[in-house]
Amino acid sequence: MVRLPGSEKKLPSQLSGGQQQRIALARAIVFEPQVLLLDEPLSALDANMREEMRVEIKKIQKETGITAIFVTHDQEEALSMSDRIVVMNAGAVEQIGTPQEVYETPATAFVADFLGKANMLAGTVSRSGQAMAVTLATGQTVEVACPRPPAQGSKVTVVLRPQKLSIGAAAGPNRLSGRVVSASYLGGSAIYEVDIGGKTVIRANAPITGRVLREGEAIDLGFDPEGCVLLDEDGQRIS
Repeated sequence: MVRLPGSEKKLPSQLSGGQQQRIALARAIVFEPQVLLLDEPLSALDANMREEMRVEIKKIQKETGITAIFVTHDQEEALSMSDRIVVMNAGAVEQIGTPQEVYETPATAFVADFLGKANMLAGTVSRSGQAMAVTLATGQTVEVACPRPPAQGSKVTVVLRPQKLSIGAAAGPNRLSGRVVSASYLGGSAIYEVDIGGKTVIRANAPITGRVLREGEAIDLGFDPEGCVLLDEDGQRIS
């Protein structure tokens, strides 16, 4: 199962980090436990080995059917390996859900800020009802989809993941204009920090379709009204 034939008599010093982790996993599951606790098992491995072991552990867990509790501070591990994620704050549970639910629809401001990167844009509801609009602290007004729109004048926070922002003329109904503060090239995508209105810096992670914009260049960012989450004054999701 762990694909290490002939390793029975080897000393730990004769095994790689990944091989040691596979053997430790085999020793843990040989007794067929109902629940397996994995406490940061990949923290000592390099990046490539961690990625390989994520796949291996998930595969073995599926094959054995053992319930596994995987403790990690690595958010990429949590999102890629979990069926369900528990986000805790000061010993209290903030949210339980699938990786997609927790990332896409954070229940609180803490979850939004803690899990991944999030732009937290403070504003005031300037138009309630079905076609709800929020005027941001920067002075720009955006449309937000919300099943239970709060009353006009309510203080809210628009949570917007960097991946939900697109760049260019066909960016969508909501347009945020600004200037590039910094740009980081990541191969197939680029991360931009953008100053909007001289008051707020937001982060955008977008695929590269042309050249990477330089610091100081003007940029238009857009997002779909369905692509954000609305929090109330207490930092709770409005749903």
